Amino acid sequence: MKRKTTIHIAGNLLALLMLVTACYREDISTLYSRQYQLTAELTGINAEILRINNEIVELRNLYNILANKPTVTGFQYRVEEKDGKTDTLGVDITLDDRTFFIPYGHNGKNGADGKTPTVTISNDGFWVINGEKTAWKAVGTDGKDGKDGADGKDGTNGTNGTTPTVEIVGGYWVINGVSTGVPATGPKGDKGDPGQGNDGADGHTPVITISNDGFWVIDGTKSTSKAVPDDGKTPLINAAKDPDNPADENYYWTIKYPGDENYSFLLVNGQKVKATGPKGDKGDTPVVEPIIENVTKADDGTSITITLHDGTSYQIPLLGIQFKLNPGKLAMKDRNGLDSLILFAREGLTIDVPYTCSDNVARIEAMLPAGWSATADISPTDPAKRIIHITSPQLMDLDRAQFEGGVSFIAFDQKGAALTQYIKLKLNKYLYMSYFYNELNAVELNRPTSPFNQLKWTEQHYFLIEFYKLQDRKFELSARFPAGTGTNEPLSSSLSDYPSFVFNKSEADVEKQFKVNTFLFRPDSVNLSSIIGNDGPEGRVLYANEYQASDNGTYMKPVPYDTYMVQYSYTQNNGSNNELIRIRRAASKYKIHLYKASEFLGDYKKVEILLTNQTHLLSTVYKSYNPVSYVAQSNAMTYNPATDQLECEFCTLGGANTAIGLNFYYDKVGKKRWEPQTLAAVLVRPDWEVNAYVNHSGIPFPGAGTYDHYVGFTNNGDNTTRYGGGRIFEATTNSFYPKTLPDLN
Repeated sequence: MKRKTTIHIAGNLLALLMLVTACYREDISTLYSRQYQLTAELTGINAEILRINNEIVELRNLYNILANKPTVTGFQYRVEEKDGKTDTLGVDITLDDRTFFIPYGHNGKNGADGKTPTVTISNDGFWVINGEKTAWKAVGTDGKDGKDGADGKDGTNGTNGTTPTVEIVGGYWVINGVSTGVPATGPKGDKGDPGQGNDGADGHTPVITISNDGFWVIDGTKSTSKAVPDDGKTPLINAAKDPDNPADENYYWTIKYPGDENYSFLLVNGQKVKATGPKGDKGDTPVVEPIIENVTKADDGTSITITLHDGTSYQIPLLGIQFKLNPGKLAMKDRNGLDSLILFAREGLTIDVPYTCSDNVARIEAMLPAGWSATADISPTDPAKRIIHITSPQLMDLDRAQFEGGVSFIAFDQKGAALTQYIKLKLNKYLYMSYFYNELNAVELNRPTSPFNQLKWTEQHYFLIEFYKLQDRKFELSARFPAGTGTNEPLSSSLSDYPSFVFNKSEADVEKQFKVNTFLFRPDSVNLSSIIGNDGPEGRVLYANEYQASDNGTYMKPVPYDTYMVQYSYTQNNGSNNELIRIRRAASKYKIHLYKASEFLGDYKKVEILLTNQTHLLSTVYKSYNPVSYVAQSNAMTYNPATDQLECEFCTLGGANTAIGLNFYYDKVGKKRWEPQTLAAVLVRPDWEVNAYVNHSGIPFPGAGTYDHYVGFTNNGDNTTRYGGGRIFEATTNSFYPKTLPDLN
């Protein structure tokens, strides 16, 4: 009895094990079949996304180029020969500088349906893939019964059957880690004739085009999504599940525009468009349908006609000439990767730009912005010699130049056919400052190199530009630029003919207001300082150097006539500031004509002349401070024995008041004093000229009035003269001071 009971239990266990194994076989077959199906669908969707996005970019480029009415510069049919037959695949067409391939369609053969492999288990426990029995067991071998034991002991249990693992590696089915050699996917069928292949699986990849007004059209139905946004950027096509419907396992086409945070579903008639994986070979391949239906060439070869998908057609000239700029790294690119702009770092800079062309190009002309120039090297045989030389505006032309603009280069063949290339030119943003001087106000502000520019300097001059920026309603010093003697920026003789300076600009200073102080003087005679308590631009002053006097008095040395100063205001713009500044002379000139000099004074080499009540300090706004005396010594004089006339010419800084006078000293002892009569007294301003005829009676020169000791005050700015007579006093009068001139060094 004990033996029979044991056999009965073992038999029940065996039956249960066989039942469980059979159920497992069915489950794993379904599971792996579904897993393969999902993997294939997702792979197909990703491939479709990549292909559609690539084709959308090309389609958008075609759309934009046709809208701009291009010129055809290249036209070539693409032909394939196979099995002794010739088939035209399409045409390669170049619109402006972009080349596109436009397919005409191509008949193929019906392909076999792609199949998803089926996996089952044979009656004797082996794997069966696509109906073919393999050598691999799906169920482990039963263990043998153990031997009868003594005294009725049960035999040892048999070895348990193992659960197999099934996977796909390298495209083949792998069971328990060993490849079966059976492909996991069926072979891909050839492309079939349009509309004549076998029916594929359910699901549909849409045909996508663009409407005339720039919206996506899916399967002939216009959507609400723009294909060409207003900003010209290309959208991105993708696929996603509906997050609002978790139970829906399908993927749907989405669109996302640059700048948008989230994607949106493509809608046709208010419904999402389903995205599917690879279809069964029905005979057509899902495509983004091109905007162009066909292209035909005119019989005379002078034009082509492009017909769009909606029936609209364009007739475009077909040129027999080719021409294209190739600036390479010399040019900045636009958002489409095309050469857009050549940046010039400085004025007068020449950049050599290569170009390609057909051998029949005879000449190249250019339409340039003002101030720019260009020349082209033409070579019908050597492409390496095809160069266009573009030069930015010269410094002398900056006052009339265009700092940024487009240039059109036009290439002509011998018959007059032409092709144009366009690119932008830009001169880098700088502050250009040029100075102009003419003593006559009637002479208009002119170019720095104009013959009317009388500005002069020498290598002994010191030049200083001070920049004051308006901040919180106050002008504060922001920068200084020194040049000339005592600096690392010498004033060469060429600069005196070319008086312009170039400064970098800061974007932070755009629309800022500036005041500029400019000084040009010789430090051996003039110096620069500030008024105590005034650190603004108006507080800066020029002053003449002083003699070292033995009586500790204040006696100023004459100043050079070429002493200049100006204060100028400008607002910094967003481009290049080209500031042409009219500078002013700070000195006033005195010409002394002493008649009968030998009777009046004696040896002229011992003569010194003191001019009273002149300016000590002269500010940038030409305000004068502190009347002082200037002393001219014999080195400023000449004597003519034939006429017994002494001439003395010297300059001071402007005039402090009208009470001027000339003291004449001989060997340091005061002799005579000359003053203008009361009605003739004039405040002598900078850039004025005074002519005094001392010890003279009658008319000193033709046209002058009849006055004793004639004096004339000439305003050089408006070329007018006020004149009158003068008076002579002996040194013993109270107005003569000092009676004796101290030693001056």
